[in-house]
Amino acid sequence: AMQPSAKTRPLTSRLPKSQNGEAGAMTRVVLTTTSPEQTAALGFDLASRLQPDDVVLLNGDLGTGKTTLVQSIGRALGVVGQMQSPTFTIMAEYPARIGDVPIVLAHLDLYRLESGIDLVAAGIEDLTDRANVVTMIEWPDRLAQLPDAPLWIISLEHQGGDSRRFTILEPDRG
Repeated sequence: AMQPSAKTRPLTSRLPKSQNGEAGAMTRVVLTTTSPEQTAALGFDLASRLQPDDVVLLNGDLGTGKTTLVQSIGRALGVVGQMQSPTFTIMAEYPARIGDVPIVLAHLDLYRLESGIDLVAAGIEDLTDRANVVTMIEWPDRLAQLPDAPLWIISLEHQGGDSRRFTILEPDRG
């Protein structure tokens, strides 16, 4: 069997810390998945590195796999049942857990909102003020400002067929 190249192998190891150690510095990783199953495996890997109070921004066109990624993160964190994108309700909350800590996994889809909405109006400030909430936001470009929280910024791009390129900026926790 051929060895998968590093580019397409699902990410299973801890990402290296950024070397500069500045506050707010982020670790950047770019990788490609070639199937929905690999995207789901990536979601499981990301879930293992999330901490309560993290905010995950998901940038990408329709059909790039944002919901697949969110669903796999949810499954990894113990969400029961199917997570649908809350396109019409804007927000959905699910009981979940990180290790032994019960958390709320909040999933927002801002696609139908106008650009320039503030965090209070979008309901995000409420979430980031609460303890033990992980917030995942699709279409974060609608927001007028970014939440004040440990931020993951994940960009998804079509690469033809089932291939997707992920650019992942991970918060540097110092």
